[in-house]
Amino acid sequence: METSLTQEKRTRRVHGVPVEASDQEVFQELELGVDSVYHEAARVFFQADTGDGTCLGVFGEKTLPFDVHTTAEAAWRCLAHAFQHDKYHFSYSRERRKNDTAEVTHDDTVCESFGVEIKAPERMAEFRIKQVFRRYREADRIVIAWRSYIDPAEFKGQTLQGFRFQEKGSCVIRSPTKLHASTNEFTLLRIWHVITPETLATNGTSSQFVQDLTDFVLGGSSSASTVQMIENMLIEQSRRNAQCAV
Repeated sequence: METSLTQEKRTRRVHGVPVEASDQEVFQELELGVDSVYHEAARVFFQADTGDGTCLGVFGEKTLPFDVHTTAEAAWRCLAHAFQHDKYHFSYSRERRKNDTAEVTHDDTVCESFGVEIKAPERMAEFRIKQVFRRYREADRIVIAWRSYIDPAEFKGQTLQGFRFQEKGSCVIRSPTKLHASTNEFTLLRIWHVITPETLATNGTSSQFVQDLTDFVLGGSSSASTVQMIENMLIEQSRRNAQCAV
């Protein structure tokens, strides 16, 4: 679940949720699906650039005055390692042949299981989240793709079962294609994500309650805010490096 800063003031508390044996299939499904998201995102960004077709989801984009490697590391920390000490997580690296060639690259993967309690004015919600992030290193870009299952456990004081939202998204970090200055000193950061209801139980809940829950989930994530978080991390890192150099 993408961490964001929204117009509505929200506070959150994150805590780890241990993985059980029954969760193995869930993570296997997420891990298989994240590769599909990687390929889907390439089509989505192409459609957004060309205007060819309808693009569903939320987008964020900015050209930053930092090199690609530095920006990609900050994006990976913001997305795949946010609240890391408060989550149950495991990670690994896999080998992959690039474009069916003999060249081998390594994709880093982070899997997380955690709960998050979110408080907003007159509303409180608790979710159980399982998600997988994977980093793909390509010749001209670095791509981070993810898939998440967001299971509401409580909303407005009501305990919930049978609700699930799915999130998928991608962050692309590459050199700008059009820039008069040296492109080594700038990076184009693009983010796309979409959240969709997968299962919405109706037993004992009104349609208005379901709509309020859906609006709450959708309102808690913003690609533009994530871009801003990554930029803030880069600025702070640059400031610390400058102080150390003095």
